[in-house]
Amino acid sequence: KSMSSYIGGQITSMVPVNPNAKFEGGFGLFVLYDARNCLFGFDWSIHNIDSKKTHRPTLSGLTLSAYYPFGTKNITPFIGGGLAYSRRSVEIDTYRYYDEDDEVVSSGLTGEIGGGVILNRASRVMFIAQVKYFADFFESPFVEYRDQKVGDYGTKTQVITKNYYINGFKFSLGLGFGI
Repeated sequence: KSMSSYIGGQITSMVPVNPNAKFEGGFGLFVLYDARNCLFGFDWSIHNIDSKKTHRPTLSGLTLSAYYPFGTKNITPFIGGGLAYSRRSVEIDTYRYYDEDDEVVSSGLTGEIGGGVILNRASRVMFIAQVKYFADFFESPFVEYRDQKVGDYGTKTQVITKNYYINGFKFSLGLGFGI
């Protein structure tokens, strides 16, 4: 075959290294076009779905990628990069005693570079493992809660939102089916 295409799902994880490193689990979907001398990918992923509980942003994005494979064998390593449109959102528990929440959202472009390996490349079912470094070109919100004592018996919660340029590592394992 001169070109194959795959569609599949992936289990992903993300480790943003700022403001502090923390593992963020997630999942995603992908489409991969294999033109033998070049690979083209389109994928969607989401990490840290419960941002209200962790006070860290939910990270999601759509990525277009191009990769250079080292050969055309059944087990093929590859390197490359891509550009993603990413969205970062975090729910803020503004009123702790009511069910009212605010959401802070930011979005923009994210650059990615990395590599991986395709297993069972010439088959109708393939496995893909990837490691990527990513860097956001926009600031993302992080939330801190600080309780302050008010009088003898009360407390007041101060909500502090700080913005960071997130960067770090993404890991994924995927299973694709030929289409």
